[in-house]
Amino acid sequence: MSTTEAATAPLEPQPPRATVTISPDQLAAFLLVTPAPNDAAEPSTVEHALISLADARVTFGLDRGRVGEAVESPGRMVLVAEGRAACDGCDGRVEYAASVLAVGGRPHVGDDGGVNLFDLDLVHNVEVGALLATRVLPTSGEPGMTVHGRPIRARPGRAAHVRCGPVARLTDDGLQVLAAVTGHAALLGDVVSVSPIYYVRGDVGPATGHVEFVGNVHVSGDVMGGYRVQARGDVEIQGSVAAGEVEAGGNVSVRYGIQGHHGRGRVVAAGNVRAKFIEFAEVRAGGSVYASDGMVRSTVEAGGRVEVLGQHGSIVGGRILAREIVSVRDLGSPHGIATEVVVGADPALLAEAQQSRSDAIALVRQLDEVQQRIGHLQDRDRHQGLNAQSRVDLDKFHVMYRSLLEQRTALGHRQEELAELLQALRSAVVIVHGTCHADVHITIGTMTYAVRQPWQAVRFERNFATHEIELFGLQASNER
Repeated sequence: MSTTEAATAPLEPQPPRATVTISPDQLAAFLLVTPAPNDAAEPSTVEHALISLADARVTFGLDRGRVGEAVESPGRMVLVAEGRAACDGCDGRVEYAASVLAVGGRPHVGDDGGVNLFDLDLVHNVEVGALLATRVLPTSGEPGMTVHGRPIRARPGRAAHVRCGPVARLTDDGLQVLAAVTGHAALLGDVVSVSPIYYVRGDVGPATGHVEFVGNVHVSGDVMGGYRVQARGDVEIQGSVAAGEVEAGGNVSVRYGIQGHHGRGRVVAAGNVRAKFIEFAEVRAGGSVYASDGMVRSTVEAGGRVEVLGQHGSIVGGRILAREIVSVRDLGSPHGIATEVVVGADPALLAEAQQSRSDAIALVRQLDEVQQRIGHLQDRDRHQGLNAQSRVDLDKFHVMYRSLLEQRTALGHRQEELAELLQALRSAVVIVHGTCHADVHITIGTMTYAVRQPWQAVRFERNFATHEIELFGLQASNER
């Protein structure tokens, strides 16, 4: 063929050019179709584009619909394949119970919106076996894939760690922290602990608010006025109870005194109460009460004994009740301050006996009133008859009357039981090792003896044959 013929011969059709671009992270492939420069270009096809993608090793996440879109839109770059990014695993974590994370130190706000400045929620009470923390395990994550079909490794999550204090335990699977004892839950760093003793470093007052604890409480200072310590176990106070309130399911020990002021100052214990002195306060113990230096104008009740035997131990004024024995250095005052001592019965029994007498009087009064109403309605019925409502009232009064009679019978039986219980405590005595002053009233069981002159080293006992209270000691023969 001549040169002229070659120049005038038609050009062979050229296919359009397909350019594949891969993103740097190999998670996306883009396709750009560029037409051939001559007019005799072959029409672009999806098959041509797929060949170009195969040459670029794009094998994963390919979307044929988008490839067709790129072919039909020459000159525009189209995303035609997407890889899958790796999903890293989640780190493990520790979920703490509300009792561990509770933030105290702020006044308690009640449901009604009222603010209690005495309750700061500093104590986190938990029972034995309570859940304190839960370890949530990390996840391994999901691997990814590039558009070239190569896997992308996922980073597994890191495990979270929690440590147990001496009285917290980890379950066998290592996923839960439980309280090994009943006590106060706390979180120090990553250590979960439970203490059976709640320590107050200083006074129970504005800085602590009320202290309510399921175990033992140790206070290094005082219990101040208006503030309360409640413990299911023992309470030990290195200072005083200064017009505060203490309630214990065990024993109460006060290094110095229990002092009341304007009706405040109260200690209640299921066990024993020990203090150096008790002044103008109320003390109630299921066990015994010991006050070495004295009791002044206080109400003291003990299910066991009351002892005031220090060098200057005395009971002056107030009311002292003990089931067994009251033993004191000096009783009463030379200034004639009225002092009452009651022994020979459980204080709770005495209170019940007094209440039963009041209830019996009230029942008699109610019976009289109901009986009068019944009589009035019956008279009306005989003379003029009763309407429907009055007849209903009459029936109600009859039911009420029978109920009151049953209550009176039950109360009578209980009064008999109480009388036997009060009579049974024959060993109850009052022992005065020093001076028993005048204006002292001694009650043993149901008998009362008024001391009208001072006595030295005297013992008061009840003669159960004569039902009289007798005095024994160096001066007893003078009074008898």
